[in-house]
Amino acid sequence: MPKKDTHEGLKKVVPSGKKDALFFEQVYDVVRQIPRGRVTSYGAIAAALGTRKSARMVGWAMNSAHAVANVPAHRVVNRQGLLTGKMHFATPDHMQQLLEAEGITVKDDQVQDFEKLFWDPLTELWLLYWLLKKFISSCSLFFMFMKQKEITIYRLDQPIVALP
Repeated sequence: MPKKDTHEGLKKVVPSGKKDALFFEQVYDVVRQIPRGRVTSYGAIAAALGTRKSARMVGWAMNSAHAVANVPAHRVVNRQGLLTGKMHFATPDHMQQLLEAEGITVKDDQVQDFEKLFWDPLTELWLLYWLLKKFISSCSLFFMFMKQKEITIYRLDQPIVALP
């Protein structure tokens, strides 16, 4: 009997379990939240999306980010603060120039004070969710519904605010 290929189904699966385009959009949504003057890593974005081992997939998404509006790709570096994505910018030093314009010091292609400037989307975005939940829990007519990355606040079954 011929041996069955156990990897056959794996070829069709991406780290998020969804199509690449949807995963890339989720990455861009997180990257758009990174505050000016702060940086994050590919792995931190993957963890925030629930795909902790997909840092490389986040890197692929960032390689394509130049074609997408309002994605501050220069704020995404590797886990040591190195500008590993710099070759995907218009010039090799453009990523550094953008970071320095935001007050971030870069020396030898590495963000200085990386730990201080690091923005953890998992912590920061859930903190926002927690604060909203705390605020709204004091109002008995309101309830909040959270589905993946979308938060919608309802009052009497009518959406009042939708936060991406």
